[in-house]
Amino acid sequence: MFHEVSGLLGHWFELKTETHTTDFVADEIERGGYPEVQSNFKSKRIKIHSSTSEQISQCYNLSMQHPGLSISDVSVCLLAEELDAMLLTSDQPLEKIAKGRHINVHGTLWIFDQLISSKVLTPSMAAAKLQHLLNMDRYLPKEECRNRIKKWREVGS
Repeated sequence: MFHEVSGLLGHWFELKTETHTTDFVADEIERGGYPEVQSNFKSKRIKIHSSTSEQISQCYNLSMQHPGLSISDVSVCLLAEELDAMLLTSDQPLEKIAKGRHINVHGTLWIFDQLISSKVLTPSMAAAKLQHLLNMDRYLPKEECRNRIKKWREVGS
């Protein structure tokens, strides 16, 4: 999720939502070079949970059951389950597993909705940012995105 919406991360924190991730994701972010996200790790705006050997084993077992998911993917799913927290992802296979485990899960468009309803972003700003994500060919529901962009542009004008 952080990869897709990193340009919105500062806005996300305006919502005052407690944000957690795992050491697996943090390592992935460090290797991928996402400075905006990394700075939020350092400032502890994103809380990183270190995995125990038992959790690593659970991650490995779950990823073996679902070959399309990485250890990082399943680690955040299991963390959300452990914390009884919402999981934010736009990865459909991960969303399916999370819902099967009765985890509250939302994606990128939900984040946009929250930012607009909280007046953190104007609809026209949201339309521009979502269009940018679409132009980057992110895995988003294209038709739904186009409908929202159109609606937000109409509201914003």
